[in-house]
Amino acid sequence: MIKIRKGTTYIELLVYIAVLTIFMSGMVMYTLIGQKQRLYSNAIQELSYNIRFINNKLNYEIGSASSVSVDSPNQITLTYDLSEDSYRNPTIIRLNGGVLEIGIGTDTNRPCNTTNFCNLSTNLVSVDSVDFQDLTITGGLPTINYTLNLTYIGNSTINSDNVIKRSISSSVVANSSSN
Repeated sequence: MIKIRKGTTYIELLVYIAVLTIFMSGMVMYTLIGQKQRLYSNAIQELSYNIRFINNKLNYEIGSASSVSVDSPNQITLTYDLSEDSYRNPTIIRLNGGVLEIGIGTDTNRPCNTTNFCNLSTNLVSVDSVDFQDLTITGGLPTINYTLNLTYIGNSTINSDNVIKRSISSSVVANSSSN
């Protein structure tokens, strides 16, 4: 007579556990890899946003200024001749401790003045260096070239080796309407 057992043996239980462990390990690894890729994508987006915003702001500020003075490779001073822009005199853009800052005018009642600078870059991005160069030729319009180097610093797990870096270089001609 055949003996029918109810339940499982230890060997069957170990095989089930082994198969379940292998399946679950694959699922966990898939999830972790997906999460790391999502965080990496977010880091690239953050860096790209900062580059676009800073580039557009520098192009606007330098392009609308009537004169530009390169105080150092890390700082420029802009002045405006038009009466509607006089509150912006002087506008200073500088690198300070990994942050690109802007100060617009000396009126302490306004935000982002030359005694209380505002950040142009977010706290997830470090501006490693900025290099302002005056390319103005004699008798020509004020022309400024700048190079920015940025690094994503937001999530150390994603960027443990500081591998997410971007650079941008641009030249801008200042406003010639008042010259």
